[in-house]
Amino acid sequence: MHHDGEFIQEENLIREYNKKDLDIIRNFLEEYIPSANGKLLNSKVCIYTDTPDLDFIIDYFPEDENIIVCSPCSGHGFKFTPAIGEICSNMINNEKIKFDLSEFSLTRFV
Repeated sequence: MHHDGEFIQEENLIREYNKKDLDIIRNFLEEYIPSANGKLLNSKVCIYTDTPDLDFIIDYFPEDENIIVCSPCSGHGFKFTPAIGEICSNMINNEKIKFDLSEFSLTRFV
């Protein structure tokens, strides 16, 4: 449901839902949770952040290893908060990292 939005900049964000988005949600509810497909009481529009390859960024800033870049976006980052917190703690304290972070490198976008 959350991968089909339009690409926008924050300053161009329209903070009201549109009929197309509401129809997508209504169809989903009708199929999977029909009893929840009632009157709309409230709505909010937010920015959904993502990287070009839909994965996290966890890396040192190339020009200064005292700076850590951590962007667990892509809509699934919240599930990995404990692991990402541990990784960032290891990075800050110059401790061994238990995970291979190569797929989360900033250099993949160069």
